[in-house]
Amino acid sequence: MSERTPPGHEPRTLKERLVDNMTRRAVAAQIAVTGMILGAFDRLKNDDRGQGSVEYVGIILVVVAIVLAVVALVKGSGIDQVIIDAIKTAIESING
Repeated sequence: MSERTPPGHEPRTLKERLVDNMTRRAVAAQIAVTGMILGAFDRLKNDDRGQGSVEYVGIILVVVAIVLAVVALVKGSGIDQVIIDAIKTAIESING
């Protein structure tokens, strides 16, 4: 070590410099990718487009579930035939 070289700044080998350079680039790439991922999540979290459609689909699914439950209950009680007969009678009265 020469007298002009400050402590901690000893000359490094080519291999040490290359490893240091690669490490710095890898860390920079990791930070960039992390920033892109966090930015994408932030945009998704704050994006309200399509929210109304999702709510309508949810309402439709609830209505379908209720109708299916009512049909399942009615099927065993014979009310389904009463409803069918009432509809046929109404159609026949319109036709004359």
